[in-house]
Amino acid sequence: TPDRADWTRLAHFWDTVFLPYLVGGIGPGLLAGSICYWLSVPLIAAYQKRRKGRFARLRAKALAKAARSEKSGG
Repeated sequence: TPDRADWTRLAHFWDTVFLPYLVGGIGPGLLAGSICYWLSVPLIAAYQKRRKGRFARLRAKALAKAARSEKSGG
């Protein structure tokens, strides 16, 4: 359109809404992110350790079964 862009309302929105929410949300966001990170790291490590043990047991079972089948001539 031939109309000129009017940015005064955008500046008002930036000053009254966006900037206060941005500044006010950084602190709680960092706090919540830090708490979730420090809670999830030990949980993920425990899960991976448990999973690694489970697969080691399954592999040992499979190797034992293969050894039995070789002995029986299968």
